[in-house]
Amino acid sequence: MSPHGVFQRVSLQIPRLEPAELGFLRSVAYLFVLYYEVGDVAVPYLLGLWDAFGLDSDHQIRAHRELVRSLRTFLQHNLDPTSSADRQTREACQRWFAQQCNTPVPSSENHWSACLHGILAEAESFLRTIDDCLRAIEVDESREDILDRWQFRISRHHPPEEFDRIIEEAAADLGRSYIDAVRLRKRYYDQWMDNLSYLSPDYDFQLEARRLIEHAMLVDIGAGMPITGQDIITEFGLAPGPKIGSLLMRARLLFEQSPTDRDGLLAALRRESESGVSPEEHPPAEARPVDTSPGGEVLV
Repeated sequence: MSPHGVFQRVSLQIPRLEPAELGFLRSVAYLFVLYYEVGDVAVPYLLGLWDAFGLDSDHQIRAHRELVRSLRTFLQHNLDPTSSADRQTREACQRWFAQQCNTPVPSSENHWSACLHGILAEAESFLRTIDDCLRAIEVDESREDILDRWQFRISRHHPPEEFDRIIEEAAADLGRSYIDAVRLRKRYYDQWMDNLSYLSPDYDFQLEARRLIEHAMLVDIGAGMPITGQDIITEFGLAPGPKIGSLLMRARLLFEQSPTDRDGLLAALRRESESGVSPEEHPPAEARPVDTSPGGEVLV
């Protein structure tokens, strides 16, 4: 159907299903890899065709994919009770558990066995509907156009990790090797992918990614500033108040003039403070509009 098929090769072994709790944990991990990693291009594309082919009209089957994401988060990450997103994840998972085994907190082998059968039954229905979609494409009069658009999606797909090496190279070239490549990529990945989607099919990924990355580094200087107001409070032994804001403003100016790491920036701020120079004597330049389009001029 496509040069890569619906799913690329999965490195995880097919989960062993006994004991039930371990089988459930392994099945969730395996399904997450299937839907969000090795099928991260094809699965969303095919889901987008289900309505056109009259599949899953009540949207119950496709909800399985999002459930797998929520279960993986619930089972493998610490959830913050003060976070509304984390609270929704926990509540969604507990509702699903209760539907499967009559308790929101499975604890026995019978509980986990019911949950395991539930998730596998949903996965079978989901994958069967994926197959139904492929069969519908096979006989559709617009098949070639559908396949061309699928191939276009594949050609434009760049996993997040592809940006990390380019970020590290750009950071070193710009004298900003202190920048956390993964953090910067997480902040801008969706925006970068959207920008790449407007380019002609034969674009040079290395060149265009470098352009987008350097633009982000230059425009969003604050994204790489290595200290916060709390660092200043601790370093200078000051109480919270306007003074902290002034020192943080001065730290940003020092950072823009000479990017450095956390210790270097705090040392520079302390030297200036001990020399008797007040942050108020260095007011920031009047803010002017910044062209935030890729390749735009950065006005400081």
